Amino acid sequence: MTGLSTELNMPVDDLLAAPFLLVGSDDEILTAIRQRQQRWGINRLVIREDAIDELAPLLPRLHETTE
Repeated sequence: MTGLSTELNMPVDDLLAAPFLLVGSDDEILTAIRQRQQRWGINRLVIREDAIDELAPLLPRLHETTE
């Protein structure tokens, strides 16, 4: 993450909060997506072709409640 932070000239915390990057465990990624939906109203994702197989199993879990 530090390399990407340096390359993009962004602090790591800002990079982790950016709407264009998902990093972490399955639960952390789902939490990040939900937070971005609430914060920015993002309701669609564009997923790079090389990441589809990894992210696809998580998508049905987005509809689960977090209560």
